[in-house]
Amino acid sequence: MVPPTPGPLTAAGMMGVDVGQMILVGAALSIPIFIAAVLYSKWIGTKIYQIANTDGSFDRKEFKKEYLKTMDQLDSIMNEKELPGLWDSLSSIVVPLILIFCKTGLSLTSVESGIIYNVISLVGEPIVALAVVATLAVHWAMW
Repeated sequence: MVPPTPGPLTAAGMMGVDVGQMILVGAALSIPIFIAAVLYSKWIGTKIYQIANTDGSFDRKEFKKEYLKTMDQLDSIMNEKELPGLWDSLSSIVVPLILIFCKTGLSLTSVESGIIYNVISLVGEPIVALAVVATLAVHWAMW
């Protein structure tokens, strides 16, 4: 429900809806769904315990309290792999959203011409915003 992804962008284009407004409505609709998902996962997490195999399958085991890890055990597990930072993880979503919201905000003003209007209108288009973030991701991956 949260663009910029191909499905919601296509739906917004077909319905003639502003993508920025669609993001805001989608975010508002996502809140009760998120709360329900968290409550359900907490409940089902005590009922099912699965261990992933290297081939992608799972072994289902009976849930036991000793499967719960201490914070020290979790820290050692998390430190085994180098995880990307917060910005690296969120930038592919945040950057296009900012660009799209800038275009949406610009459409609410009376400005309809000028270099800033043209640049924001261009980079605020969902496809262009995705292209910008893809280019940035390739650049960041090389560092």
